Amino acid sequence: WSSFQPNFFIVFEPGVLDLAPRTYLATVPALTDQQKVVLQNGIVAQLPNVTVVDVALLIEKLQGLLAQMQMALQGMSMICVLAGLLVLYSIANYQARSNVTQMALLKAMGSPFRDIYGVFAWQYGLLALTAGLVGGLLSLGMTWGVSRIVFQGIWVLDLMTPLVLALVVCVMGVGVVTLAVRRSLQVPPA
Repeated sequence: WSSFQPNFFIVFEPGVLDLAPRTYLATVPALTDQQKVVLQNGIVAQLPNVTVVDVALLIEKLQGLLAQMQMALQGMSMICVLAGLLVLYSIANYQARSNVTQMALLKAMGSPFRDIYGVFAWQYGLLALTAGLVGGLLSLGMTWGVSRIVFQGIWVLDLMTPLVLALVVCVMGVGVVTLAVRRSLQVPPA
């Protein structure tokens, strides 16, 4: 795609297309800027009706545009992750504050700190893991659709990336929940 060279050929019997209008296309291997100028001037001088297109410059601009789009998408995804972690922090903090009396009762009955914390860690860890897995499956579906439908290309299944991302989201979720419920868990039973 980036070379703009023909990637298919159709062969006809001699004489079949002799009367059809035609356009000739030629590609030139990579040249230095000085060689390009000399070649273009020579072609235009001998064949004034020939159009010369410098594809390397077009490809360079497209690659720059794609790099900017990639940075913008990565930035937006980081903002979404941070917003999700903030929402998770708020929900866990609210739940911990709402359940202070139940936690105090469990402490008074002899439940260790790690058991009470474990309830929150498991609850929100599983929630974060489920969210990561669903997000990963949705991303696989979207990449399949874009690859097959839009580009009519080959799609390769990569399960490792969504699984790793789901685990990272789970660990981040448990870390955020730890910060959110820490203060509420330190309330004395009295």
